[in-house]
Amino acid sequence: MNDKNKLRQIIKEKKKLLTEEERKIQSADVCRRLLDLPQIKEAKYILAYYPLPDELDIRDFIMNIDKSKTILLPIVNNEDLELGIYKGKSHLSKGSYNILEPVDNKLFTDYSKIDIVIVPGIAFSREGYRLGRGKGYYDRFLQKVMNAYKIGVGYDFQILEEIPTEPHDFKLDLIL
Repeated sequence: MNDKNKLRQIIKEKKKLLTEEERKIQSADVCRRLLDLPQIKEAKYILAYYPLPDELDIRDFIMNIDKSKTILLPIVNNEDLELGIYKGKSHLSKGSYNILEPVDNKLFTDYSKIDIVIVPGIAFSREGYRLGRGKGYYDRFLQKVMNAYKIGVGYDFQILEEIPTEPHDFKLDLIL
């Protein structure tokens, strides 16, 4: 087992130990901090994510963001991420990996408009690197939004001094 897979397993076990109350407290704290960021306040287009059960829950952020902003969510299509506009939970359906994805609208393709990308991860380094689930979706996608401000979010134990990195890994601008 390589270092990345070992680290993924360690974090997976730590997530199992989180109580529902700890999940709620940490998720609410990160959502508050996101909403207070000047970069978020100035942004018009924000790529977020709809959380899987083991991910930090940013649904409060999505629900409470200024309605003048456009929230985008990823759609998994084979080996790539595509984007759809979030129009409310009733416009989501389970896609690949049981992730809720936007339906009922055309794909958003003007990536140059994206101001902020909020990225989940398995682990983050204090330096700003991210370890994902291993499929490379975000690594490939982040190449398309080089000018966007990139924010990684996770539980406190997911932020480590360092993580294994490779040349294609992107450094995020902020970790919460």
